[in-house]
Amino acid sequence: EDVSRTDPSFVIAGAWGTQTLLIEGLNDGSVLDTSSLGVSPAAQTFNAGWSGIDELRITIGNDFVQNGDLGGTGQHWALDNLTYNAAPIPEPETYAMLLAGLGLLGFVARRRKQQAAA
Repeated sequence: EDVSRTDPSFVIAGAWGTQTLLIEGLNDGSVLDTSSLGVSPAAQTFNAGWSGIDELRITIGNDFVQNGDLGGTGQHWALDNLTYNAAPIPEPETYAMLLAGLGLLGFVARRRKQQAAA
């Protein structure tokens, strides 16, 4: 089933410090939406409010600040509860069945009209 992905959201936190992330929503390889998100060790929810994307890209920034109190090192972050809401798009077979049904109705109507005229 073909679907159009929309409105991604997730919970995110910086594992060992703070940094800025670039969040991008793409469709067929082209960037449609972007958002800059500052993350810290405190978890936060990101709700994009985007539609029509088929890919989500997260890129780290170059402003990482290490928090020595956390006991770890590196530009890591934790991601949880990733959600992509999917809205179904009619499949080509659905259109074919619809057209076949309309054609059959037209044939029946024409046949009845011919029988009524005879």
